[in-house]
Amino acid sequence: MRPDWQELPLGDHLLAESPRWDEVRQRLSWVDILGGTVSVAGHRDGAWEAVERRSVGSVPTAAQPLADGSLAVAVDGCVQVLDTGGVAVPPVVVCEDPSTVRTNDMVVDPAGRLLVGLFTQDRVTPRGGVVAVDLRAGTATPVVQGYVTANGLAVTADGEHLYAVDTAAGTVRRHPLAGTGQPAEAPVLVRHRGQGVLDGIALGPDGDLWVAVWGCGVLHRYTLEGRLRQVVEVPVPRPSALALVTTVAGVQLVVTTARSDLPATRPTGPPDPSREGRLYATAFPE
Repeated sequence: MRPDWQELPLGDHLLAESPRWDEVRQRLSWVDILGGTVSVAGHRDGAWEAVERRSVGSVPTAAQPLADGSLAVAVDGCVQVLDTGGVAVPPVVVCEDPSTVRTNDMVVDPAGRLLVGLFTQDRVTPRGGVVAVDLRAGTATPVVQGYVTANGLAVTADGEHLYAVDTAAGTVRRHPLAGTGQPAEAPVLVRHRGQGVLDGIALGPDGDLWVAVWGCGVLHRYTLEGRLRQVVEVPVPRPSALALVTTVAGVQLVVTTARSDLPATRPTGPPDPSREGRLYATAFPE
């Protein structure tokens, strides 16, 4: 299907990623991985407010709103906290050598624990996975291992299951979370064999799993049994991730995207004048 997408007035990006909706504060956060920025925009009276954008480091891969209104940001091999009201929170080291294994996506579970994906830079060696980060204790504990490029992450509302993408393998696995938070071995829920690669994910209000398919301009909607239920076209070839945004106007899908002309290193030219690298929204499909 091809829904009516609205281009959001939230600026140009090189590689926008990790959209997260703070329903309590009615604001959206996201990162530009190659632009080195974290952005936040509020939504009031049916309109988006001015974007607050700050530079945080060379490779910010995800930003996650926390219960106190601060943001946890995965950047340069660690997780750091922004907007803590002047309270200094030391960064938690997640990757000792980000040139080999770096952070990628990040989510928070219902208990407030951060789960951070690890991405192997050579995209071949299974040294990635997911770690649980305790900001207060300053620790990072492995909970999923054996991934090559852990990408999109999502946790069920009851905190019992973790969904995780391995982009290199083309899979989504559904890991049961035990009482200690350690997921057991999990079977493959989705195995992608078509064009493009699996990227960011989100769980819909009906329990369906939404996956951004980088490179072919679509979102895939799966049932929790792994059946492909719907293919939704997006306006540009590289959707990177998505979030469900709930406002007084209803539920919307918000999608981050990337430019198609990205070289291996950080671009130095101006933003792409095309529609790529921007954020888009549409009413949640029934």
